[in-house]
Order: sequence, then C-alpha cells, then structure tokens
Amino acid sequence: MVYYNEIIEKSYEHKKEGDDSVFVTRASSYEDKELRRAVEAIVDAAGGWDEVSPPERPVLVKPNLMAAREPSRAVTTHPALIRVLGELLAARGRDVIIGDSPAGVARGIKRVWEITGAAEAARAAGARLVSFEAEGSVPRPVKSRFVEEVRVTRFCDEATVIGLAKLKTHFLTILTGAVKNCLGVIPGLAKAELHRRAPHPDDFAELLVDLIPALAPRFSFVDGVVGLEGDGPASGDARNFGLVVGGYNAAAVDAVLAHIVGFAPDDVPTVKLSIERGLTPRAPDIILLDAKYSDLVFDDVATPGSLWVKHLPRPLLRFAGRQFIIKPAVKADKCTGCERCVESCPVGAARMVDGVAEIDASKCIECLCCYETCADDAVYLKPSRVARLYYALRDFRHRRRRLRA
Repeated sequence: MVYYNEIIEKSYEHKKEGDDSVFVTRASSYEDKELRRAVEAIVDAAGGWDEVSPPERPVLVKPNLMAAREPSRAVTTHPALIRVLGELLAARGRDVIIGDSPAGVARGIKRVWEITGAAEAARAAGARLVSFEAEGSVPRPVKSRFVEEVRVTRFCDEATVIGLAKLKTHFLTILTGAVKNCLGVIPGLAKAELHRRAPHPDDFAELLVDLIPALAPRFSFVDGVVGLEGDGPASGDARNFGLVVGGYNAAAVDAVLAHIVGFAPDDVPTVKLSIERGLTPRAPDIILLDAKYSDLVFDDVATPGSLWVKHLPRPLLRFAGRQFIIKPAVKADKCTGCERCVESCPVGAARMVDGVAEIDASKCIECLCCYETCADDAVYLKPSRVARLYYALRDFRHRRRRLRA
C-alpha cells in the first residue's frame, strides 16, 4: 500500500529527471485506432506501462464526469478515451477501477454513468465502475490556511491513480485540467464545503494548489481531442483541439494546457501559484510526439468572461469587479424541482419557492455548484450589462478572426 506522503515525495520533493516533461500527441477524432496510438505514444515516451502504472497494484482511472451531460457537449471526459485507457491497462494485467465524484450524485450516480457514457466504457473495458460515496473514504492532512484535512476515496490508498481530465476553460478558475480534476477524489458534498471555506476565486485557486500534494495522481492524461471554450465548465462551446496530453506532474500539465489555449501563466491562478511554489517550471519541457509546435497554438479561444478583469490596473479592478457581474439564475420553465442546486449550495443561497428553485444573488459566492449540478439546464449564468457588452465584443472579435483564417 502506498500512502499519500510517499506520493508527495515521488511527485514533488524528489522528482526524477524528466518528471516535469509534458507529452503531447495529435488525436484528430475519438476513433479507436487514433486514441490507442495517442495513449501508447504518450506512455512509451513516459517510460512504459510499468512506470506509469506499477504492475503489482490496481489502477484507479479518474475521469472528469462532472455532471450528467452527454459526451457531445464536451463537458466530461469522452467515454471512448476512458474505454481505450481501461482496455490498454487491462491488457497488461491491471485490475482497473473507474470512478469520480460528480455533481448530482444525490439523484443517483448510475444516471451520471449512463448519460456520460462511462457505464458503457467500463463494461467494454471489463473495469469496475465505483461510487466513491458508497465505498468509504480515508483522511489526508493538508497544509492550508483553509483546511487541515480532507477525506478522499479509499482507492487513493489502495490503487495507483491515473487522472483522465478534460481540457476546458472555466469561469471561476479560468482553466480546468489535471489539477482541478484531482478534486473529484473527494466524495460527496464535501467539495461544496471547500467552496464555502474559500469563497473568493483567488482563494479557491490557492486551496486547489494546497491540495495538489495530497491529491495528485501518479500520472495525468488530458482529453483535448474536443475541449470546451468560453464560460465552462458546464456551458461554453465545444472546440476541436485535436490533442491528447499527459505527464507525471499535474501542475506542469496545466502549465502546458494554459499555453495551448493561449493563456499566459499568470492568467491562470492555479498555474501562477504552482510556479511560485516550485511545483512546476514556468515553461515545462514539452515533448512533441507526432505534433508540431504550431499544433499547440490556439490564439482564438473564447476566453471566460472573468479573465479580462484580472488585467485591469488595480485602481480600476475593484470598480470593474462590481460592474462585471455574472450570477447564476434559474429558468423557471425548465426547473423540475429536483432540489440538487439547494443541496449543493454551500452558503444557502439556493432555495425552493413554490416548487421552483430560486437563487438569492445577495448570498451567492459564485462557486457555480448549482450551475454544475443542474442536469436540466435550468440554472444559467446571468450577466450584467457590462458583461453582456464584453461578450458581444468578444464574439465579434472571434468571428472576425475565424473569417480571416
């Protein structure tokens, strides 16, 4: 059994030469042959299967199954990639476990598995699909000003963890990739409690980086075949990046993802702080397998609306922050009264009124838990006038860029 302190030592204190390298390969589609070639190429470059996944241990494949969304919406890790990774591991004699703790588990984890395609992927790979909430958890100490301990799925102690994240821009954290995917090993609504303890986006980013040593997987893959641009993690537009990315260091992987979607390291709070703490180089070694450097340049990605505020001079920052407001709101005609938003809200801003959800904007801390948990598209992000003007200008700019291309 490998305990968390040994994982920290391997990943962050005594890195082997090359551990900060990030491997990138092309994958133009989710066809089986294409994905197998991409995964095999990354693993070969990373030292082989026995290095990525020691043969004596079971393997927990941890995808991003954020909520009950169909694969075509590019919100969750595509099931074809989950299946291929599971099959390749099983073919090498690994006992494969697949699991995540998504939003909406109160309504039923099996529903999430079926809609995201994870259930069929696990069946095809001969893997066990597990509920973290039902399987028990173990404590892990954390060095943070927000929390002293988190509870994680017991499989973190009993198996080698391989992350399988989704490349998305994110309204709250600017980017979601290998680091934020780690949060899903925390079962149930404890994740909402973390939002309550660190309500400001910068505080939450700090907490995510605090959690890296305790939660980081042995190896991280990222599904960037089709990602999400704009105001993710649950809306935005699908974008074909045509890439699969991998690496031992989750923080380094995210530094490269930021580059891919056209962000400076300081644009992404988790990347900026990871660099400051020495968890990743500012410019990790990028090992291009069958990709060209030009394949990594996407300078027309629709960015989250929250990004531009960070670039304003400090005297204007507070004023702009008050004007650029985007709060979750509810479309009454779509609300089914399931109460998932009420259950997930860490500050009690969501409530039921005459069988329809309602969100108190004065209490809202913009953690987006209600937005992520709503499977009926009843919760949406309502922008202020200034925010609407920004989006109109941004969309016009992107249309012009794409027409010129």
